[in-house]
Amino acid sequence: MVNQNRVNLMPSAAGYTPDQRATRDASLVVANGGADYEEMALQNQLFTAATASAALAVVNSTAPTFTLYNPIGSGVNLVVMRVAAMLTAAPGAATVISLNTAIQLGPVVTFTLNTAVSGFIGSSVGPKGQCFATATLITAPVIRKIIGGVVAVGSVTPGIFDVDLNGALCLGPGVAMTLGASAAASVAASITWKEVAV
Repeated sequence: MVNQNRVNLMPSAAGYTPDQRATRDASLVVANGGADYEEMALQNQLFTAATASAALAVVNSTAPTFTLYNPIGSGVNLVVMRVAAMLTAAPGAATVISLNTAIQLGPVVTFTLNTAVSGFIGSSVGPKGQCFATATLITAPVIRKIIGGVVAVGSVTPGIFDVDLNGALCLGPGVAMTLGASAAASVAASITWKEVAV
């Protein structure tokens, strides 16, 4: 069988098997079939949780205020796609905001939940991962990634940190990831993750 590449746009319909498309210099044309997160959202694999107010704990605190947790026995890995945080008040000192992780040696049993929703708005499918507004962790987290910070007392510039991790951090069952700060900081925050079967 000979592979054929066709130059210019091709009509298509459901069930149609098109030829591969090429440019006039015979280069193969490759293009996204939709928006970056579209397929994940439509397949109910993408979830988001947010808070309007969190007083961030220090990096290695076992009592964090914004945490993504993959419960032991969940059957999924959490692929962290995007994290955003915005200072809601000027901090009293220069501060660094970071993502921190900790393997929990047992289930986290003391917590309050943030609401997490599917990226497919209106879907009744909920996540296996949990986002905590507050929690008591068994193991203290350690710093994994800096996402922003301010260098002057009383500064809120830059006001928002929006980091597209695109799967650079993945949480297996029993792993918690916290949003923390090197000095007291109040933020609004959100996190988006994909769930993939183990």
